[in-house]
Amino acid sequence: MARKRMFTKSVTESDMFLSMPLSSQALYFHLNMKADDDGFVGNPKGIQRLIGAAEDDLKLLIAKGFLIPLEHGVVVIKHWRMHNTIRWDRYTPTVFQDEAKSIYIKQNQSYTVDENKAVASLATSLNKHGNPDIDIGLGLDKDIEYLLPNKDSGQPPEAEDLCDQVKNLYNTICKTFQPIERMTKKRREHIMLRFAEGCNLENFKDCFTKASSADFFAGKNEGEWKPTFDWLIQEEHMNAVLEGKYDKLFDFNTQKKNKFNNFHQRDYEQMEMQDLERQLLGWPKKE
Repeated sequence: MARKRMFTKSVTESDMFLSMPLSSQALYFHLNMKADDDGFVGNPKGIQRLIGAAEDDLKLLIAKGFLIPLEHGVVVIKHWRMHNTIRWDRYTPTVFQDEAKSIYIKQNQSYTVDENKAVASLATSLNKHGNPDIDIGLGLDKDIEYLLPNKDSGQPPEAEDLCDQVKNLYNTICKTFQPIERMTKKRREHIMLRFAEGCNLENFKDCFTKASSADFFAGKNEGEWKPTFDWLIQEEHMNAVLEGKYDKLFDFNTQKKNKFNNFHQRDYEQMEMQDLERQLLGWPKKE
């Protein structure tokens, strides 16, 4: 079983989450840390008592929709797949196979018990190939076909193809930016994390198109800086570009000046400059 756990801020910084008592929030984090690689917890009440939380804290997490209660006292973290991406070679399937039969996966990768809101069945997916490094939400309308690893690259073949498509989109659209020649491991990880967060190829295309047409990135900013591929595929930068942060035409001539450089430059004739120089040096004024 993987030893690390992650959390997405879209859940833990939401108003609904932050409005709960700190004891309920703490219990949620502890349950996530104790959950198996599919987000199931077999002893939620034991963990609640262990950390000194009240039974109402556990009930509140269920009432607020952060936990889904199942049979035999088992609970599953609703947003588990939004929080975590686990490498296929470190993944251990849940032992709660019977409980998993009632769980489905929504388009945004959260769990649900409503089959009508699902794009995949968790039990069916587990019985195929287990949990891959990345769940790719590309508008699937049937069970997600999980990806087998590529022996040479260590990446699932479809994931490797997606990364190459993102690379080709960038090189084709962002012709005025520095092109990339190869897809490194770090670049693949960033790209697949974006897919895990709900992005698709169209989002990457929109990001590259907006960046390539933005005046801010066209050498018109102060310092004439242009973004790189590695900069654009980072979560906060990609979101900022897609949300139009850099669409505005920046006129640095109208920006607030440094308080030490806000004077009007004086125009001096050559003779006046020579006279000033002589005065500074203590020389007599030239007749």
